[in-house]
Amino acid sequence: MIDIPLLHMYPHDILLVLCASAGYSILKQTRLYLIERPSTNERNLQQNISSYRSLVQQSRAKGPSAFVETSKLERKLLQYEKSISDLKDLRSNQRDQYTKSNKKLSRAIYILFFILYYAIPLFQIDGLALPLSSTSTSSSTSSSKLENNASTFLRELLFPLQYSGLSIKLAQLSWGIQDSESQALKHFSGLGALVIFWAGELTVELLLENVYGYMLRL
Repeated sequence: MIDIPLLHMYPHDILLVLCASAGYSILKQTRLYLIERPSTNERNLQQNISSYRSLVQQSRAKGPSAFVETSKLERKLLQYEKSISDLKDLRSNQRDQYTKSNKKLSRAIYILFFILYYAIPLFQIDGLALPLSSTSTSSSTSSSKLENNASTFLRELLFPLQYSGLSIKLAQLSWGIQDSESQALKHFSGLGALVIFWAGELTVELLLENVYGYMLRL
């Protein structure tokens, strides 16, 4: 376990960003759940289809003598199947609209947080105080070891965001890391808030996907 010394941290801003990401994720997943959830009408149609399929099979088993009855049952079954197909097409269109609108809204929110926290690094790491696994004192070696240690820390801290390659690369650029040569604090401040937002968003989405997925199976 690597201890990462922090120069500065802004917990209130971090909490604000996490609350915003959690709220946004809840709204997104709830909207998607409402789209995917079968309506009462759809449930009734499914029950009618199952019933009429059974009736059609029973009528067919009677042979030619039940031809008229079988035809009526088949036409009724086709009507129910057409209705359920229309509902599925409607849900598919709603899902496509949700995906398009969600991309636009997410992009706007990401840009907003990037601008709001453009000059505010939420974390600043004292790179010179990081423990190095080598006794080498050269500046190049120290810089390399510092970056490796910081990267390891970020992968552990930002779980499960680490599975997104682009996000973790941005994360490594988002936190203040003190340069071993210039003593300057290097960071891309606006990205720091975005990484925290993405971490909260992804975590809440994973939790809600399991909860809503279970509810859809009931």
